[in-house]
Amino acid sequence: MARSRRQNDMSPATAATLSTFGSRALSALGTLARHDGTGLRILLWHDVSGDSRSRGTSHVEDLERQLRWLRDNRYAVLPFSEVLRRRSLGTPLPRRAVVLTFDDACASFPRLALPCLQRAGFSATVLVPVSAVRTPAQNGAPQPGHMSLAELETLPGNVEVGLHSFEHLDYRNLDEAQIASDIRLCTQLRQQLQRPVLPVFAYPYGGVPRDPVLAERTSQYLASHGIELALRIGYGINPWPLRDPWRVRRITVHGTDSFMRFVCKLTFGRARL
Repeated sequence: MARSRRQNDMSPATAATLSTFGSRALSALGTLARHDGTGLRILLWHDVSGDSRSRGTSHVEDLERQLRWLRDNRYAVLPFSEVLRRRSLGTPLPRRAVVLTFDDACASFPRLALPCLQRAGFSATVLVPVSAVRTPAQNGAPQPGHMSLAELETLPGNVEVGLHSFEHLDYRNLDEAQIASDIRLCTQLRQQLQRPVLPVFAYPYGGVPRDPVLAERTSQYLASHGIELALRIGYGINPWPLRDPWRVRRITVHGTDSFMRFVCKLTFGRARL
């Protein structure tokens, strides 16, 4: 009881100091444990809000602090195109290499996330569920809560665009014909968008088909449409060179994560050690 009262009586300044101290201790521990070597971290955010937090929605102040931590602790934030270039050449990554990704082409991105990225001087990749940004039933208008094609086209050059399927259906629940159709449709974004589209694909809900044969066929369909990397959700730091380009792991940053939890995910690739 007494301990609980002391925690509740702690001032915000004291709590922030303790959080920063703990975060720096975690970062130092990660260095000693060789978690800051030549691997590739890919961070994933979804929506961003100026007034609320939820598992899938980060508060803009939290995002700002997270990006500032990346900058102040000298993480090498790379555009995805640079990762692809280094992979094709077989060259190493810089230490603490990180790619920042934002799923779903949320309408909040240009208004809230982009200014945070610009202040930090970072690149990022927006992964687009194509039917959400260009809905035929709405004469090309986006679904509510998503960016339009015109907004995607006007993003600055340090923000790259990749693919996040067409219908945003879980591939673990689809058959081969449905997966093949979805991949074909989503790659048509290259003709619809007047800017480059990366050959990077994020599985909806992070899920690779469970059946090994279907998973292999999915990889073949992706490759046949020019995709070079496919991203799943699964905590961990990817070894470099990548062992499996069709199951590249991403670290999800939840809007409900504490700052200490974010630093732990960033340092070790997971929150639970």
